Order: sequence, then structure tokens, then C-alpha cells
Amino acid sequence: MAQFFSSLNKTLAAGVCLLVAIIILAGLATGQWINLGGMNWWTFFMRVLHIMSGVMWIRSEEHT
Repeated sequence: MAQFFSSLNKTLAAGVCLLVAIIILAGLATGQWINLGGMNWWTFFMRVLHIMSGVMWIRSEEHT
């Protein structure tokens, strides 16, 4: 497992796959799909971008 997360590309791909899985599972569980006009979706999306940016930043700091 440590080898998988040692690569930034693999870590980001895992994050995107997890995001897609969460969106699909939430849609199936609630019966409501993404509403791009609502603030809840954009808040969730920005939170995920924030976390992924933090992962990239921390990872880049380890290599300097």
C-alpha cells in the first residue's frame, strides 16, 4: 500500500476514483443527482480540490 501512495499520480488518480465513487453512491442512496446550480455541489467540489491540492503540496515538499 505504501508503494501505491508513494507516487503522486497514483495518489491523485485514487482521489478522483474515490470522488466518482462517492458521487455515484450518494446519488444512488438519495435518488438525487448532481445539481450544478446548487451551492452544496460546488462546496463539496471545492473541498475535494482543496484536499487534493494539499496532497500535492505536501508531496512536493518531501522532494525538495
